[in-house]
Amino acid sequence: MYRIAIVDDEAIVRKGMMNLVSWANLGCKVVCEAADGQDLLDVIDRVQPDIVITDIKMPVMNGIELIRKTREDFPDIVFIVLSGYGEYEYTSRAMELGVRHYILKPCDEAKIVEVIGKVTEELKVREEKKRKEVDMRTQVKRLAPRAREQMFRNVLLNREDIHKDFEAYLGGCGIFSKEVFLLAFHKETWFDYLEQFVVSNIITELLGSGHVLLVTSIRNDVLLLLDGRVFDEIQPVIVKVKKEYEKFDSSPLQTAVSSRGSWEQIH
Repeated sequence: MYRIAIVDDEAIVRKGMMNLVSWANLGCKVVCEAADGQDLLDVIDRVQPDIVITDIKMPVMNGIELIRKTREDFPDIVFIVLSGYGEYEYTSRAMELGVRHYILKPCDEAKIVEVIGKVTEELKVREEKKRKEVDMRTQVKRLAPRAREQMFRNVLLNREDIHKDFEAYLGGCGIFSKEVFLLAFHKETWFDYLEQFVVSNIITELLGSGHVLLVTSIRNDVLLLLDGRVFDEIQPVIVKVKKEYEKFDSSPLQTAVSSRGSWEQIH
């Protein structure tokens, strides 16, 4: 249910709205009533309303100040302004703050239901959009390692424009400014994905994730792009990898290590 806060300096208005409308039928629940903007600000972090229905003219803190202060920390709250005739200056200022929903006093049940219906529909659309964005980010995050692997493979096979697509994809990860080198593991049969994972995982544990920049496999080879700073440490690491890999697969591993150089020299 959407959480509602009602703010009005007239108790009869607050109680009337609370009792006049069947909030549950609208998918809502009134979680707070306040006599002015400051009263709501004092508890807003605790009650966490989704929708605030506020009078625009109140003592202590009016609706405009309430909207302005709330937007700083709770930008997703939707405001519905209660305004009377002759209060255009206030409503205009509320519009400048992004408020798009108004109820003219004196208000009746039908008008309240109509406006709440519009607001809840907007919130549903917003929630669905956020859900899709989260799903998309999750999918991109899940696919990113395979995409990096594929692009790295294409660079090694000289199929990728490394100055455009690849650099744009990797962004500010710093690979292009590092001195790097390649480490290759070869065996007589093709590396499957699990075997590639085992090799790269052992290397990562030994060197640290910050030094293993990219990993891919091409037929019978697993290739790792490593930070040039660990070049002098690589021989004992190779010995350790071969020993650990034998526990997983009896196929002998051969290795090759390139010299150190720039990203442009990889191919």
